[in-house]
Amino acid sequence: MAKDLMPGWMQAVALVNPVDWAVTAVREVGSVDPDWLSVGLHLSYLAALALVAGRLATRAFDVYHRSL
Repeated sequence: MAKDLMPGWMQAVALVNPVDWAVTAVREVGSVDPDWLSVGLHLSYLAALALVAGRLATRAFDVYHRSL
């Protein structure tokens, strides 16, 4: 669904949804004239999220490991 057609609350959720970031990047790459800046931005959002999630997971594992 086009974001322009979504209700306001759904547009707000789509802005912070990593699945939407990935889908938007893939759709852009598959288009006739891709906007590579948009692809790069969406992929960098995903990479940043992966780094933050990885750091949090590592920290949680360390805390758990010390509690044993």
